[in-house]
Amino acid sequence: MISDATILYLSAVDWDAPWHGPQELAKRMGAAGNHVVYVETVGWRRPRLFDARRVLGRARRAAQGGRSHTRRTGPSPGVQLVSPLLIPGAGSSPERSFNRRRLLSAVRPLIGDGRPLILWIYTPAHLTNDFRCAASSFR
Repeated sequence: MISDATILYLSAVDWDAPWHGPQELAKRMGAAGNHVVYVETVGWRRPRLFDARRVLGRARRAAQGGRSHTRRTGPSPGVQLVSPLLIPGAGSSPERSFNRRRLLSAVRPLIGDGRPLILWIYTPAHLTNDFRCAASSFR
């Protein structure tokens, strides 16, 4: 198991959603002595009606904090949660650029602790290149 690293974990699952592999993996990596920055669902598709409660909750938390994202300590040791407000299902170049800037502003303050940085992407493959390009400017 990896240890003593900062792991920027881009997930397709919110932490409070029914428990799946992404949360379990992040929990175990945090317990192994890593600093895991767990970025909740990054908006890989346009929201549907059944997403309304989750989307409104995220917007409400961000509005209360006066930010474009929320950060909170995870319920597991070593895990920090980030819920960025991004354009869901961004398809155009300007939308993707906007999302990259928002994601960077949300996570950059959390990853400069001197540990090795690992980018862990648990999202659909078509988003991987956008986030890999964005990650090159993290350090």
